[in-house]
Parts: sequence; structure tokens; C-alpha cells
Amino acid sequence: MDFNIWRGEKVVLRAVEPEDWQAYLQWNADSESARLSYAIPFPPSAAAMRKHVEELSMQRGEDDAYRWQIVNHLGDLVGTINTHNVERRNGTFA
Repeated sequence: MDFNIWRGEKVVLRAVEPEDWQAYLQWNADSESARLSYAIPFPPSAAAMRKHVEELSMQRGEDDAYRWQIVNHLGDLVGTINTHNVERRNGTFA
């Protein structure tokens, strides 16, 4: 059996892909969730969100900052997680 550190029993972590922009636009429209998480953003245009997500998809993880996509085993994009303070030897991050 192949082992993949980025694949768990319930979800897979993967890089941002340009086509993820529609999910980001939808998440951004949920102002109640945003208010509870961080702040309510101004609504972006579809073009602005496309450009933003395309730029995210080009990230390389410099300075241990990286955005992961959380995908369930049905292939649905269900969230994101950002890494900081990576311990490469241990395979952990905050």
C-alpha cells in the first residue's frame, strides 16, 4: 500500500488550483461565517477572485507559509488550512 502523508482517513490536503476560485467566491459570500472567523470582507468580483486564487495556486511555500485545500474523499473542496512554523524534520506545522 502506498503511503501519502497528505491523505487521511477523511480528507486529503492538496495545493490550490485555479479552478477553486468559485468555491472561494461562494465562501466569501457567507458573511456570517466570515464574521465569526475573522472579518466580513467586501464582496469581490468574480474576476478579482479568479485572479486572487490563480495567484494562490502559484505559491511555493516560501517562509513556511502555504495554503492547503481540504478535499473530502468524494472530491469536494470543503475548506482550507494555512501552515506556519513548519518543522520539516518532524513533518509538523502550526
